[in-house]
Amino acid sequence: MPAAEQKSKIYSTRELNMVSAVVSVSGIIFQLMLAANMSYLLGNAVMQYSITIGLFLSGMGIGSYLSRYIDGLYLYTRFIIIQLTIALTGGSCILLLFIFYAYTSWYQPLAYLIILLIGANIGCEAPILVRMATDILRSVREGTSDILAWDYVGSLLGSLMVPFIIIPFLGYVRGAFAIGLLNWLVACFIFYRFRNKVQGGLLLQIALVASAFVLLSGVAAGDQLAFGMEQRLYRDHIVKKIETPYQKIIVTKNSDDLRLYINGNLQFSSWDEYRYHEALVHIPMNLAVRHDNVLILGGGDGLAARELLKYEEVKQITLVDLDPKMVDFCRTYPEIKKLNQGSLDNPRVKVINQDAYKFMEQDNLKYDVIIADLPDPNDESLNKLYTLEFYNLVKNHLAPGGITAVQSTSPLFAPEVFWTIVHTVAATGLEVRPYHVDVPSFGDWGFTLAADYPIDVSKIKIEEPTRYLNNEVIPGLFQFGRDEQLKPEAINTLLKPVLIPMYEKAWRNY
Repeated sequence: MPAAEQKSKIYSTRELNMVSAVVSVSGIIFQLMLAANMSYLLGNAVMQYSITIGLFLSGMGIGSYLSRYIDGLYLYTRFIIIQLTIALTGGSCILLLFIFYAYTSWYQPLAYLIILLIGANIGCEAPILVRMATDILRSVREGTSDILAWDYVGSLLGSLMVPFIIIPFLGYVRGAFAIGLLNWLVACFIFYRFRNKVQGGLLLQIALVASAFVLLSGVAAGDQLAFGMEQRLYRDHIVKKIETPYQKIIVTKNSDDLRLYINGNLQFSSWDEYRYHEALVHIPMNLAVRHDNVLILGGGDGLAARELLKYEEVKQITLVDLDPKMVDFCRTYPEIKKLNQGSLDNPRVKVINQDAYKFMEQDNLKYDVIIADLPDPNDESLNKLYTLEFYNLVKNHLAPGGITAVQSTSPLFAPEVFWTIVHTVAATGLEVRPYHVDVPSFGDWGFTLAADYPIDVSKIKIEEPTRYLNNEVIPGLFQFGRDEQLKPEAINTLLKPVLIPMYEKAWRNY
């Protein structure tokens, strides 16, 4: 074989290896973004990721099988068509799913169909690339090993791009269209690099131009389109949207009611948040022996800190919240800063951006009061903050005479979840007293009070300025109606996270 011809073959196979890496990048990104979209809209992240991975791999298997029927004469043409199909389907998938979720009841069937379609095309492209490389090298072993090796490299790169590049800088809708452009670029490269092996040149050129128009339009107008679709999910007008590596934050406003949502779940309404935060903070603070050192787990909105700062004897409040963007937003957004009274800028408040579980494992300090103001246990990352293991960490961080109050969901809408949390806290050996308060935007909402000494609620005397709590309503907070009472049997642990299916079942119809 002449040296020039051998050199040309080496370049061609290297180019195909890079193509394998690029299409693998887009494939894994579409898979992750589809699973994230389903988790955001449907909840239960483990189930949604499991379904997505299962369908995706099944689709790849179907595509790989069907690739055998592609004639060798049409390999390059079919490969270009597959890339354009992936580019358009994957690029528009997040926007389409928002539209279907907002306007129809066909969201899940469409999601499953898109996953299968993308998976089938990706499953088809790998064998075609192997056949291309084998045709050039005349070696099945070298062609297969090189293509697959670069495919796995691309998967790693794609999985890292989602949390570090796509979501922070582009968001889901624009990000999907932008990644679709990768497949479009691959289609263009194959078309022009191997044009002597491509059939239907004019039609493919038209398809390439039309696809570029759709994808670039999606990148340019993706945010506006996404905003319009997402607005349908909320009762009030969206005034702010932030996508962080950890969560999606939405702020809505109607008249003087400002509401903040995390991943679609209401965190507070400015109309009545004081009821929730007064009950969460002032009950344990009135029973604690000392108030010097207080820990807030969660509470990045600064509203629990606002209530704690009413106590002059509090020397330091340590606030541990995972998401720095959440804290910075609530520190600087004028209406929320007014609501939390600038608590996040108070010199007595020390903010630490860290996972609450990791913080409790690594921190060595003792606290007089620990406030667990954490989001509901609706996925695995949050469930660990409601486990026996976590509550044992909380117990070990209580100073002598210390007390903790734990946000525990609704005893009315999710009684099994509420009483399981109470039961799990009690399993640490702490004395527990559950209580609840009516928060109109939430409904009846519950908390778990726990200490290493007998809790006498008759000693609670509210002296700090409050808008709702007074000494007359305190006894009623510790009384539960018959429809709110349940005898729990399960304990939530890391190895047996019973709360997740309970939570999913309880809130399915709300």
